[in-house]
Amino acid sequence: MRNIALKQLLFLVALSVSIGVKAQYQGIILDAGDNSPLPGAVISTDGSTTMSNSDGSWSINAPAGSELTASFVGYKSQTITLGNNKNVEIRLVYDRSASTLDEVVVVGFGTQKKSNVTGAISSVKSEDLEDLQLPRIETALQGRTSGVSVV
Repeated sequence: MRNIALKQLLFLVALSVSIGVKAQYQGIILDAGDNSPLPGAVISTDGSTTMSNSDGSWSINAPAGSELTASFVGYKSQTITLGNNKNVEIRLVYDRSASTLDEVVVVGFGTQKKSNVTGAISSVKSEDLEDLQLPRIETALQGRTSGVSVV
């Protein structure tokens, strides 16, 4: 009797552990028009985000059945449901109306949508730097906007 109860307890523990297990999905993200890879595309699920490499490949840990969203500037975002196939190929379609680069702001070492930025944005136009005779671009940027320190 104790042996059966112990087996049932072990089965329930193993079942509860296996429910929360995430699988590693990997794949490639391509342009639907010319099959070229899209480096820097964002692939995300609930609580996990990654970017594609220079050859369009990516990998992410997610539970089966979760929704995966792929997006890239100038392309329509695509959402798919993850299943048993661990190799996923995503093809994004170019969207002329989505290619407004004025909504993208370069911040530090990445980019954000302009609507997500809560702070002030400063910019330096190339016309402001054309007539300067400086050996390095860093020297030209220093003092042009507040908060910029060139080291």
